[in-house]
Amino acid sequence: IWEDILGRDKIGIKDNFFELGGHSLKATRLLSRIHKEFSVKLELYDLFTNFLLEDQAKLISQSLKSTYEAIAKVENQSDYALSSSQRRLWVLSQFESGNVAYNIPVIYVFEGDLNHSVLEKSFYTLIERHEILRTVFKENEEGEIRQYIKNISDLGFEILYKDLRDTKVQKDELDAIISDDQQSPFDLCNGPLLRACLYQTGKSTWIFSYVMHHIISDGWSMGVLIKELMQLYSSYEQGLQNSLSPLRIQHKDYAAWQQAELNGDKLALQKGYWLEQLSGELPILELATDKPRPLVKTNNGAVIQKTLNHSLNKGLKDFSQSHGGTLFMGLLSMVKALLYRYTNQEDIIIGSPIAGRGHADLEDQIGFYVNTLALRSQFKGNESFKKLFAQVKDVTLGAYEHQVYPFDELLEDLDVQRDMSRNPL
Repeated sequence: IWEDILGRDKIGIKDNFFELGGHSLKATRLLSRIHKEFSVKLELYDLFTNFLLEDQAKLISQSLKSTYEAIAKVENQSDYALSSSQRRLWVLSQFESGNVAYNIPVIYVFEGDLNHSVLEKSFYTLIERHEILRTVFKENEEGEIRQYIKNISDLGFEILYKDLRDTKVQKDELDAIISDDQQSPFDLCNGPLLRACLYQTGKSTWIFSYVMHHIISDGWSMGVLIKELMQLYSSYEQGLQNSLSPLRIQHKDYAAWQQAELNGDKLALQKGYWLEQLSGELPILELATDKPRPLVKTNNGAVIQKTLNHSLNKGLKDFSQSHGGTLFMGLLSMVKALLYRYTNQEDIIIGSPIAGRGHADLEDQIGFYVNTLALRSQFKGNESFKKLFAQVKDVTLGAYEHQVYPFDELLEDLDVQRDMSRNPL
């Protein structure tokens, strides 16, 4: 299990999970795999205090058995329930700017010989394999938003092919063409909710661009998609059959399972944890701005990337690990210290996305599973950074332990009122 999750071999019993590249996300995957393989349900705290392989093995052997429950398949029907996250995204996408804001674009550059028809066949196989890729969202006769799964023949999907070898299109022109495609809105009611285009710019140079709406995908899903696409392409190009193992469940099964969990007693403790964490008056970060805020919030923005040098990166990792945490916890502590420096506020909430795939059945799924964790830190500005780190570590681990409870349900539980047209999350 370690070899699979960490992508390593020759692992010894004295090896440290976190020193080999483990982090909170991989630790969550490890917990779900241990539960599935050994019928033992460990807590995330257990892995942070038992990080050697032999210590985890002892912990498993000494723990009580806890039956692993697979996600059940729902019966075939005309339409299906949405997950909590899908409902929120459907509402936000009804606003003109909100729809485009949830486009997820990806661009790959291929070099060498490429068979357009084989690539298209591979993509069609993926769409047939993952029902969520041919799903649309609309109201039923009772006015409830439901998801409908289309036949691939009715979806209207195709990979557009554009030969640009003789047009001498400049890079900025090509960027504009791709950007225009990626910024075009989707029709959630009719679909398809993904587009793909293959641009040939040279004899052996290709640019493959595709974009999906967030309501059917997330960051993890994009990795699953390209991995399976390349595996299918390799098989079909060699004249072989589809080598992917059949999927046992689909996203609709997860959505039904999630709603059943919410209506039962299993998530009562999770709900109680978050209500306690976010009790009292919720802080609003009063960060000074250099310009007045517009009357109506837009989704305009930018991404700024910064590369840390090797010595600084190593120092941050060493500090975090020496204090029983991860690099993410160290960086989060630094951000909160910086925000305190500019606001003088000692109660700060930062939202952080989590993959939402704590159940082992969801590892190879494409769909919208990501959840948001509201990480709240209450501290004193005159305390040491080490004390702040310890507090952030406890908050983060607690949030990971209770990550199954949907953020969208939590907002309703807290009765957080929002004008979504002005302030979409």
